[in-house]
Amino acid sequence: MFYLKHKGKKLYIESDNVYTTCPQCGKEHAVDLNDAIIDGVLDLYGLDIFCTECSAKRRASGGSSPQVAAGCRNSPQTAASWEYDA
Repeated sequence: MFYLKHKGKKLYIESDNVYTTCPQCGKEHAVDLNDAIIDGVLDLYGLDIFCTECSAKRRASGGSSPQVAAGCRNSPQTAASWEYDA
């Protein structure tokens, strides 16, 4: 079990309380950390996850590769950027 500590209080990391910001538009959105595991590795420091809207725009403009892992698409521009499938 993993958790954060804030002012001595444990904040448990669960599927409904993990968020990030889109590297393109800055929108805050929920993230399932299971989707962020790439080849058995979870790199929280080197990973960007685009929101659904920016992911769709990037795919429409040819900005993603066909590689799909755990419901996300790897961006060809940065190996550590992921886009959510809509």
